[in-house]
Amino acid sequence: SIETTRIYTVSSGTEHKKMLSKLKLLC
Repeated sequence: SIETTRIYTVSSGTEHKKMLSKLKLLC
């Protein structure tokens, strides 16, 4: 359903931000 997709987008977005912050720390 749309609700599930929305939750997936939010959670994956959070994970993406975590990865980006880790990459910035490594650089």
